[in-house]
Amino acid sequence: MRRSTLFLVLALVPVLSLFAARSAAAQPLGGALTGVALLGAEEHGGAGLVDLYAEFGALRLGGGFGVAAVSDAADTHSRVFAPFGFSAALLFGSQRGAAIELRGRFGAWAGATDAGLGSGVWGSAGAWLRIGLGARAGILFGLDAWFQSAVATPVYFAPGIGFGWTS
Repeated sequence: MRRSTLFLVLALVPVLSLFAARSAAAQPLGGALTGVALLGAEEHGGAGLVDLYAEFGALRLGGGFGVAAVSDAADTHSRVFAPFGFSAALLFGSQRGAAIELRGRFGAWAGATDAGLGSGVWGSAGAWLRIGLGARAGILFGLDAWFQSAVATPVYFAPGIGFGWTS
């Protein structure tokens, strides 16, 4: 758990400094709320994630956190965990029309496993199609690849859908 706490602090320091600098720099803020299916070799499940970020042109920097649950088909092992960490994205295209968003996250996870409480390194990377619903909102369709250390199934493919916004 101490390792997860350290990852959380290290991930949140740059995020909080971005939001603190917002008032001085008047950077626009935004976010994305996504739901994904977690499809591993032996385990399957789902997750909900929120990314909050400051926008610097096409670059978005901030933090992501969520909740996830996975289990194998025979119910021999399962876990519920909370991934959290630094989030970065690049937007290619128009905020109003269609755009491709490349997003990556790196941080930690902590949660309940069959062996008790657990924690480790977590990360994801993927591409999302953003279809604008106007100047400040859009629907997201995408695919991430998730990595989770210290578990039986360390890699998941994560197709999903979501909603993105900007201030």
